[in-house]
Amino acid sequence: MVSVELAVPLEVQASTSIVASYRVDPQISQQIIDESGFKIRVGDDGLAGLSVVGMSYLQSVFGKYNEVGIVFDVETLGVEENPTFIQWLPVTGEFSCAVGREVWGFPKWVTDLRYTIYGEAAQVEWFEGDELVLRLRLGAGGDDIGAADLPVSSYTVGPDGPRCTQTEMRNSGIVLGAPAELEIGASNHPAAQALRDLSVADLEPALTTGVSHSSSSWGLAQPRSR
Repeated sequence: MVSVELAVPLEVQASTSIVASYRVDPQISQQIIDESGFKIRVGDDGLAGLSVVGMSYLQSVFGKYNEVGIVFDVETLGVEENPTFIQWLPVTGEFSCAVGREVWGFPKWVTDLRYTIYGEAAQVEWFEGDELVLRLRLGAGGDDIGAADLPVSSYTVGPDGPRCTQTEMRNSGIVLGAPAELEIGASNHPAAQALRDLSVADLEPALTTGVSHSSSSWGLAQPRSR
């Protein structure tokens, strides 16, 4: 157990991120998250929403670290609009991992994540041992829409059941629609297999988002009932 006092809301002073969002098969998506008890949210197009998220935290109480998230759009359990369920959330920081698991119930573990910025492009790579799980690259281009605040509702499963974490993101340098390349490696990690089952690497993203600077406020995880 981690013994640490955190000011709430927890403040992240600086991070940068890339996101590629896809429309995928809802039945396969439900099979992937079924053990969680959450239900995939099916859109008017008959498809489910899946996002691959790469983040580099540059200044926070946990220090500098990288993170990759595989998240699915799910049905709400409360008043949250358009919540997501975090299926996998590897990180590079031991402290962030321990506190994230204990306080928020995030499905974190420590592994090899490499976040690289190339001018106006950025790339995140996820390795388990020597094997590539995924590589997401967001190229230059897209529409620069400036700054915007974004509330985020994230579901996880803790020892006490479903939880919801509310995050307020204050973003600037937002670019939408930049070209993306997603490579799924040969790893047998469940995340790589899930992305192969959904044929995500063969799909064009429904939306890509690059954020050059973000600060954020994180509330404590709140219990939810199914």
